[in-house]
Amino acid sequence: MAGDEDTLRKDVTQLNIDVALIKQDLSANNSMTEKILNAVEGNGGVGLKTQAELNKAAIIRGWWWLGGLSLSILGIAVFVIRSSF
Repeated sequence: MAGDEDTLRKDVTQLNIDVALIKQDLSANNSMTEKILNAVEGNGGVGLKTQAELNKAAIIRGWWWLGGLSLSILGIAVFVIRSSF
């Protein structure tokens, strides 16, 4: 009986140590993940999402605006031409 209790105590102690190590590893993992996220996102500045990528998005938006404006002008021109005849 006493041997079983000692074995059980050792197992519980080892489990507690393992849980503490897992918590420590998770804390280190969370810290590393936060550092990686800051590197990628730039933490308010330019990170791995470079300025060129941001410029690309702005250029695409500009083309959409230009296309919409061109279609509007074309629509007005067609309306004026049709209404004058």
